[in-house]
Formats: sequence, C-alpha cells, structure tokens
Amino acid sequence: MATKLITSAFTDNGEPKTGLTPIITIIDADTNTEVVTAASMTELQDGWYKYSFITYDFDKSYVINVDGGATLNDSERYQFGGNDSFKEDIDFDILEVTGRIVGLVQENFRLKDQVYNGSGQLTSGTIRLYPTKTDTINDTNATEEYSVVSTYNISGQRTDYYVVKEP
Repeated sequence: MATKLITSAFTDNGEPKTGLTPIITIIDADTNTEVVTAASMTELQDGWYKYSFITYDFDKSYVINVDGGATLNDSERYQFGGNDSFKEDIDFDILEVTGRIVGLVQENFRLKDQVYNGSGQLTSGTIRLYPTKTDTINDTNATEEYSVVSTYNISGQRTDYYVVKEP
C-alpha cells in the first residue's frame, strides 16, 4: 500500500472556486467496491482541493468521483477520473533503477570471475546484484549482471575502467 495524493480543481462560472467542501468516493474497479465513501477533501488554494488516498495499491484500478457541492451548477459540480497514470509507470521504473543503483554502491553485491594481469591488477570480472544477503552469499537469484573491464599503461596506471550491464 502507498499514499496517493488526488487533486481536483473547481470553478464557478469559469472562475476558481474556494470555500467548497468537496467529497470524494473511490471505487475498486476490479471488485466494484467502494474503498473510500464520501470523504472530505482539503482546500489548497485557487480552487484546488486534495485528498490523501492512504490505502492506494499500485496493482489495482480505481474509479474516482468527486462532488464539489450543491452550490456549483451541474456542469462544474462533478468530476470523474481513474488512476491510469504515466507518472505511476515512471515511478515503478525509478524503483527498479534505484535497486540497481543501490546494488552498484555495494549492497548485496558480488565481484566474481576476476582476471588479473601479471602485476596483480584487476583487468576484468563480473559484478552480480542480489535481492538478499543470503542470495549474495550463496550466489543464487542474481537480479543483474555487469562486466567490469580495466586497462593499464606501461607504468601500471589505470587508463580505462568501465562497467557495462549484460543482457
């Protein structure tokens, strides 16, 4: 579960309307069950109102109905929507990428198959990322794999180093 901020803007004859007490109803579209029933929204400013949906589930589809109140004419009183959101797709991708970043800063991280030159310097290897400490220790269930390559000049100074994600 997560918290999703739901916002609505209301107007009266096209002008932002403040001082309303809008109510929101949220329906689980898969089960046709009301999960939020006639809850009050909080005024922000300039005709904007918000509701914190604290039991929001990214894996569910919702239908959202907002009623701005009887003081508004019918064409400006009601708003409808759902939770299809490009931002949610981005948020999920960010979580996936963040997991990779955390691994690459050496959490549940393992360097394997190292190859060294005659001077004992690392020239290549494989980095693997794992979901848990136990998986890391047992080298099981790797979630990502990267190749490491490092080159050196005649003086033994590193001249190139890179890590690339394997398919």
